[in-house]
Amino acid sequence: MRAGWVRIWLAAMTVMGSAYGLAQDTRTVTEPVLPAVCTVLSSQMAIVAGQPASETAFDTSRIQAALTACGSGKAVELASSGTNYAFLIQPLTIPSGVSLIVDGGVTVFASRNPADYQTTSTELCGSYGASGNGCNNLLNFVKNETGSGIYGYGVIDGRGGSTMLKNGVDSGVSWWTNADQANTAGQSQDNFILMKPSNANSMVLYKITLRNSPMFHVGWSGTGFTAWGVKIQAPFTAHNTDGIDPDGANITITNSSISDGDDNIAVGASSAASGITIQNVTTYSGHGVSVGSYTQGGLTNMLVDHVNMAGTGADGNATGIRLKSSQDRGGLVQNVTYQNMCLKDMRHILQFTPFYNTNAGTLIPQFKNIVMQNVHFLTPTSGSYAYLVQIQGHDANYPMTLTMNNVVFDSLLATNVTPTSEYVNITLAGNVYPAFLQSLPGTGVTYTGTATSTATGGAFSCPTTVFPYVVGELYLSTATATSLQTVSATAPATVTLNAMVQPSMSQTTFNGTVGNYTGAAALSQPVNFLEGSNIVGTGTLGANGTLASLTLTGVTAGTHTYTAQYPGDTNYAALSFGSVVVTVSPAPAVATTTTLTATGAGGVYGGSTILTANVAPVSGTNVPTGQVQFLDGSTVVATATLASGSASTTQVFGGGSHSITASYLGDTNDLVSTSTAKSFTVTTATAGVALTAAPTSVSYGSSTVLSAQLTGVSSGSTPTGTVTFYDGSTNAGTGTVSTSGLATLTIKPATVGSHSYTANYGGDANYATATSTAVTVSVTAATTTALTIAPATTYVGGPAVLTATVAAASGVPAGTVTFANAAGTLGMGTLNASGVATLTLTETAAGAQQVTASYAANGAYLASASASGTLTVVAPIVLSASPATTSLAAGGSTTVTFTASPAGGFTGAVSFTCASPVSYVTCVLGSSTQTVSGTASVQTVATIQIASSVAAVSQPTRAWYALLAPLGLLALAGRRRGLRLLALLLVLGGLAGGLSGCGGASSSSGSTVNLPPAGTQNVTLTAVAAGSSTTASVAVTVTN
Repeated sequence: MRAGWVRIWLAAMTVMGSAYGLAQDTRTVTEPVLPAVCTVLSSQMAIVAGQPASETAFDTSRIQAALTACGSGKAVELASSGTNYAFLIQPLTIPSGVSLIVDGGVTVFASRNPADYQTTSTELCGSYGASGNGCNNLLNFVKNETGSGIYGYGVIDGRGGSTMLKNGVDSGVSWWTNADQANTAGQSQDNFILMKPSNANSMVLYKITLRNSPMFHVGWSGTGFTAWGVKIQAPFTAHNTDGIDPDGANITITNSSISDGDDNIAVGASSAASGITIQNVTTYSGHGVSVGSYTQGGLTNMLVDHVNMAGTGADGNATGIRLKSSQDRGGLVQNVTYQNMCLKDMRHILQFTPFYNTNAGTLIPQFKNIVMQNVHFLTPTSGSYAYLVQIQGHDANYPMTLTMNNVVFDSLLATNVTPTSEYVNITLAGNVYPAFLQSLPGTGVTYTGTATSTATGGAFSCPTTVFPYVVGELYLSTATATSLQTVSATAPATVTLNAMVQPSMSQTTFNGTVGNYTGAAALSQPVNFLEGSNIVGTGTLGANGTLASLTLTGVTAGTHTYTAQYPGDTNYAALSFGSVVVTVSPAPAVATTTTLTATGAGGVYGGSTILTANVAPVSGTNVPTGQVQFLDGSTVVATATLASGSASTTQVFGGGSHSITASYLGDTNDLVSTSTAKSFTVTTATAGVALTAAPTSVSYGSSTVLSAQLTGVSSGSTPTGTVTFYDGSTNAGTGTVSTSGLATLTIKPATVGSHSYTANYGGDANYATATSTAVTVSVTAATTTALTIAPATTYVGGPAVLTATVAAASGVPAGTVTFANAAGTLGMGTLNASGVATLTLTETAAGAQQVTASYAANGAYLASASASGTLTVVAPIVLSASPATTSLAAGGSTTVTFTASPAGGFTGAVSFTCASPVSYVTCVLGSSTQTVSGTASVQTVATIQIASSVAAVSQPTRAWYALLAPLGLLALAGRRRGLRLLALLLVLGGLAGGLSGCGGASSSSGSTVNLPPAGTQNVTLTAVAAGSSTTASVAVTVTN
């Protein structure tokens, strides 16, 4: 992981701190860089069977002299030389501010002679006793030093598994065997530590591999400690071979791999400790990450993030996450966060205990605000044991406060939470599994918050790749420098790719009896080096067994990014790692010349011109590569790639003058050059113009679209510019030519009739002007016909004039109009110059009729019909009588007034006649002729007279009629005798009565008077006007 990522991640953690109290190193930690080198010391010894070729040819004095002479801020570099990769040292003292760089492939071996480490103690180094203080460290730092460090891709090997040399004789006992014997005897081993700076400030361990320390690998106290990319390896059966034991403030351990069999990282707090970040670290055999057991100084603010732990299945003593203290030490450990972690194969996988030992004491250790979030404990993959979990506080007054947020054990038994939890205040969140973790029995165990409990839901993801069993680093070397991440060089460049790759878990067991150890298999495959996805070469592990190299020669100009890959074998999965950048500048280039030929240049537009550029160096024999640009003036018309020093392009040049040059753009070895110009002229071609109109027939006021399609030469461009459209000789408008060669104009013809359109192309640089053939568009006019009737109401025999007015949007229609009603054609009229036609009617019958006028199409004018109009014909006179009824006795008379009202505009004479159906009712008019005008009515008075009597009239009729009834009875009597007799008597009686009536009426004087018969008679008045008659009646009732 690069430094930028760490800065971002730490910043993110600071923001998250408000949620769970996360805190860490208060510094802004970036990836260290190697300090400047004051002295380079070359190896004088080979490595034989993993050991130095000599046990007596020490490099101590020359290294110490170089360190002493080196100024602050600089480093002494230990480098290989040919096949020599080993340095053999006794204890060294590193001055303040001075560092040591161990190059990749180099191993610094510690002396096997305990006497080389002897202190002033009475206990002998290489033995054991009550104090265990008989040895000096291998690397010693000045107390209170500032700015020192150990850097490089090499190895420092403490050789803890090698037998000690005492007085020049192999003792047969290794350093680790000595530790085993001390442990058996209940004593303390007198073994040396690789390094243990005290009160050191701003110390750095970078990329270094530390192996097989007889005791602790790194102990440190002070302010400001960074371990970046460190690899630590020792077997799990060795005693007290801790990896890194820091004690102080502002500590960062990152991007590292630790497998040592004891505490991988053990943070101490013998004095106040704070601001600790352990991030992106993988631990294997050993005790994971511990705090304690020395906690009397107190610890505040520690973040353990993305630390993955994989123990050794055979190690039943391994631990994972551990807080440990006791009553003889006490101290407050608070604000510790474990997050984003995967753990497996450790017997004591989680241990929070204030009772780490049974030593007497009155001090009180307390764990406060301990947070676990996104922590996943995987099912054991090896070994026969189940995980053990211990969660305990001190007492009711000093309980442990613990947050579990998304904490999942794939495999945990309730009985394996031992001893029983006590005095713990637990806050739950997220998913906590198994469920019994949410209800632990025990004194003083309390819960707040809630959590789900599912085996897989929400568990932090832990793919197998989080436990890489191979660790690798990639760096660059040149003839003058090594351990580089970037190199800048000039072509053709030579650079060496170096892959430091080794198992991340070293030997797994140590047999203290015989002083041998066995362990992880060696890597067996070559390392692949890649640029992108292409393998550029391979390297075989050599030197000290951790380094594979590949030297690249002739690296071309440009930026090259390389990575490395161990392809995997039967024991190890593949691993891709590293990224280094080589930036190569081009070598000085030589001058070139460029010549240009133009074949087929000039002529009519549409012809092809072949341009050929030949590029050659002014001196030398190299063949230029790269590209040539062909330019017309300053405009690039084509770019072509050189092949054997030549590049060509085929072009169609537009009309006009052209000046063509070829410009070579150069390459890493050849300079740019430009040819002399080739000039020529291209004349314009003729474009085709095809004109269409759609539609070709429109009604007046509607639009038609004129489309002019231009076509150019097949090898040339489409004509551009504008097209002018003409209606005859009149400019109708202009259209712009589209990219497809089409110009259009939408127009509304101005007049009715036939229009002849043409399209005139105005030309452009490549094409001359051109005109289309004509197309014809016919314009018809819609018409309207309006009908008027005057008068709309006339009288029988009177005139009515039908008038049709035909109009159009343009011009005056001509032709004829047909007037008709429901019965058929009434007549026709011819339109005059104003578009008006008339027809005069004289109707002979009263009534109403619907009349229409229809215009027949004529030329460009379309047919039309009017809406129907109503012509009403009425009688010329409306006649009425007043009164309309009267009653008169014989001899009586009365007058009746007859009123004649004109209708339908009638004016003229009206003659009257009066008639009675009987003679005894007479009617005499006062006036027989009147004249009406306008709307004024006229009257005539008729005198109606009833005669006093009527002439005598014999009336046998009634008597004889009376005889008919009995005759009917005779007919009905038929065969019935009684009825026949009755009918006969009635006939005889009737005859007698009738005969007596024949004598007439008699008056008082004895004569007979006949009165008018009673009844009603209708007296009729007839008025005649314009040959049409109208009647009115008076009902006269005769009363006698």
